[in-house]
Amino acid sequence: EGGGVSGKEENSGAGSGCGDALILEQLRTSDNNFAVVVGVVPDSFPSDARLPIGWKVPGFGLICGTGETLGSQKGGATAYAQTPIQQGDEIGFRLRRTKNSDNEGTLEFIRNGSSMGCAFTG
Repeated sequence: EGGGVSGKEENSGAGSGCGDALILEQLRTSDNNFAVVVGVVPDSFPSDARLPIGWKVPGFGLICGTGETLGSQKGGATAYAQTPIQQGDEIGFRLRRTKNSDNEGTLEFIRNGSSMGCAFTG
């Protein structure tokens, strides 16, 4: 918890077979519009990182406070969600690796059991 966020993890599949999900029980963005960033990181992700996933550190993330994405160390946010994530939303993701590759594939985020569309590919 921190930055006006509290939540719980559930193995609910977010209604899409994607596995674990995060349910945002409290989401305040008055102090920090990032609120929380949900995403995936490589094994090499620094355990002491203080920056959001994908913001000048490795990984790909969804900024719940704005609905934008952050992509591996580019340092800028990209429009993604039609609307920002809301308190009570259940957030999950689906990572599909390209056949015969551990470093290529697609990442999509799931909100309340519905795909939000492809966020990253490569």
